[in-house]
Amino acid sequence: FLAIRNAESKEFEALGLTVGQFSVLEILVHKGDQSVGAIMKLMFSTPGNMTVLIKNLETKGFIKVVTPNNDKRSKMVSITPTGKELIDSMIIQNFYLLFLIN
Repeated sequence: FLAIRNAESKEFEALGLTVGQFSVLEILVHKGDQSVGAIMKLMFSTPGNMTVLIKNLETKGFIKVVTPNNDKRSKMVSITPTGKELIDSMIIQNFYLLFLIN
Protein backbone atom coordinates (compact mmCIF):
# COMPACT_ATOMS: atom_id res chain seq x y z
CA PHE A 1 0.00 0.00 0.00
CA LEU A 2 2.75 2.47 0.93
CA ALA A 3 4.59 1.83 -2.34
CA ILE A 4 1.42 2.64 -4.27
CA ARG A 5 0.69 5.75 -2.16
CA ASN A 6 4.26 7.04 -2.60
CA ALA A 7 4.17 6.50 -6.37
CA GLU A 8 0.78 8.23 -6.58
CA SER A 9 2.00 11.17 -4.52
CA LYS A 10 4.90 11.71 -6.91
CA GLU A 11 2.55 11.61 -9.90
CA PHE A 12 0.17 14.08 -8.26
CA GLU A 13 2.99 16.45 -7.29
CA ALA A 14 4.25 16.46 -10.88
CA LEU A 15 0.81 17.74 -11.92
CA GLY A 16 0.58 20.24 -9.06
CA LEU A 17 -2.01 18.28 -7.08
CA THR A 18 -2.18 16.73 -3.65
CA VAL A 19 -3.71 13.35 -2.87
CA GLY A 20 -6.66 15.19 -1.28
CA GLN A 21 -7.24 17.31 -4.37
CA PHE A 22 -7.17 14.21 -6.55
CA SER A 23 -9.71 12.58 -4.22
CA VAL A 24 -12.12 15.51 -4.60
CA LEU A 25 -11.84 15.34 -8.40
CA GLU A 26 -12.29 11.58 -8.37
CA ILE A 27 -15.46 11.87 -6.26
CA LEU A 28 -16.91 14.44 -8.66
CA VAL A 29 -16.11 12.30 -11.70
CA HIS A 30 -17.75 9.20 -10.24
CA LYS A 31 -20.63 10.71 -8.24
CA GLY A 32 -21.40 13.93 -10.14
CA ASP A 33 -22.03 17.32 -8.55
CA GLN A 34 -21.83 17.18 -4.77
CA SER A 35 -22.26 19.52 -1.84
CA VAL A 36 -19.12 20.46 0.06
CA GLY A 37 -20.54 18.60 3.07
CA ALA A 38 -21.10 15.42 1.07
CA ILE A 39 -17.53 15.49 -0.26
CA MET A 40 -16.25 16.09 3.26
CA LYS A 41 -18.12 13.02 4.55
CA LEU A 42 -16.94 10.83 1.68
CA MET A 43 -13.33 11.82 2.36
CA PHE A 44 -13.61 11.72 6.17
CA SER A 45 -12.21 15.25 6.10
CA THR A 46 -12.49 18.27 8.37
CA PRO A 47 -14.22 21.53 7.44
CA GLY A 48 -10.93 23.45 7.55
CA ASN A 49 -9.13 21.02 5.28
CA MET A 50 -12.07 20.84 2.87
CA THR A 51 -12.18 24.63 2.56
CA VAL A 52 -8.52 24.68 1.51
CA LEU A 53 -8.94 21.77 -0.94
CA ILE A 54 -11.99 23.31 -2.59
CA LYS A 55 -10.49 26.80 -2.78
CA ASN A 56 -7.23 25.53 -4.32
CA LEU A 57 -9.03 23.39 -6.91
CA GLU A 58 -11.31 26.28 -7.82
CA THR A 59 -8.32 28.63 -8.19
CA LYS A 60 -6.68 26.12 -10.55
CA GLY A 61 -9.87 25.95 -12.63
CA PHE A 62 -10.53 22.25 -11.98
CA ILE A 63 -13.85 22.74 -10.18
CA LYS A 64 -16.69 25.24 -10.05
CA VAL A 65 -18.46 26.15 -6.80
CA VAL A 66 -22.04 27.39 -6.97
CA THR A 67 -24.32 28.66 -4.23
CA PRO A 68 -27.75 27.25 -5.16
CA ASN A 69 -30.74 29.57 -4.75
CA ASN A 70 -28.52 32.17 -3.05
CA ASP A 71 -28.40 29.96 0.07
CA LYS A 72 -24.98 30.83 1.48
CA ARG A 73 -25.16 27.88 3.89
CA SER A 74 -24.88 25.39 1.04
CA LYS A 75 -22.43 25.15 -1.84
CA MET A 76 -22.47 22.71 -4.73
CA VAL A 77 -19.23 21.63 -6.39
CA SER A 78 -18.91 20.44 -9.97
CA ILE A 79 -15.92 19.44 -12.03
CA THR A 80 -14.95 21.63 -15.00
CA PRO A 81 -13.99 20.23 -18.42
CA THR A 82 -10.35 21.01 -17.54
CA GLY A 83 -10.66 19.06 -14.28
CA LYS A 84 -12.37 16.14 -16.04
CA GLU A 85 -9.64 15.99 -18.66
CA LEU A 86 -6.96 16.00 -15.97
CA ILE A 87 -8.58 13.31 -13.84
CA ASP A 88 -9.25 11.08 -16.86
CA SER A 89 -5.59 11.21 -17.86
CA MET A 90 -4.51 10.57 -14.26
CA ILE A 91 -6.80 7.56 -13.88
CA ILE A 92 -5.24 6.01 -16.98
CA GLN A 93 -1.73 6.76 -15.66
CA ASN A 94 -2.56 5.26 -12.26
CA PHE A 95 -3.94 2.14 -13.89
CA TYR A 96 -0.60 1.55 -15.60
CA LEU A 97 1.27 2.54 -12.44
CA LEU A 98 -0.37 -0.30 -10.51
CA PHE A 99 1.03 -2.81 -13.00
CA LEU A 100 4.50 -1.28 -12.92
CA ILE A 101 4.71 -1.52 -9.12
CA ASN A 102 3.79 -5.21 -9.03
